Amino acid sequence: MRFSPRQSLKLLKSKKAGTLIGALMILIGLGAFAHVLKITWDERALKNWVPHLAQVERAAINTHVNDKGGKSYTIDVIYSFDWEGRAFKGMRYRLHDKASPHADETDKVVTDLLRTQQDGGQYPIFVNPKNPAQSAILNTVHPKAKSSSLFLGFLFSILGYFTGFKGTLSRKRPRA
Repeated sequence: MRFSPRQSLKLLKSKKAGTLIGALMILIGLGAFAHVLKITWDERALKNWVPHLAQVERAAINTHVNDKGGKSYTIDVIYSFDWEGRAFKGMRYRLHDKASPHADETDKVVTDLLRTQQDGGQYPIFVNPKNPAQSAILNTVHPKAKSSSLFLGFLFSILGYFTGFKGTLSRKRPRA
């Protein structure tokens, strides 16, 4: 079944389509709020992680350039460690990490990681004692991880409400 452009536009303007699009946007917003709860849960669990030493196998800083020429950086690291007789590999710099415009090649953590990799020494990490497969260089969450998910949750929830439900709830009824 093919729709003409007019029929497609009419369908998109219909009350049912608006309600469906609004409901989908609200679901996306609720998903973002669930992600905030996951980050909060992980932050609490990180406090129980214990310091340990790891062998740095690879350390680098990756530069990302956006369309406007702005730069952001991510720290790429691979390390290995033994925990109670078992070997583990880790690749996390920190939980829920994201690109940051504030890190660069001169950042102390990056220079320390690179030097440790070259020297073949060990570097301090944090390990989840209940699940040693979980580890990270820093036992923190990126400061913007929670705020950006919270912002997206509010944005999609509000847009979804106004797209799908505000128009149908506030339409004036004809007078008798």
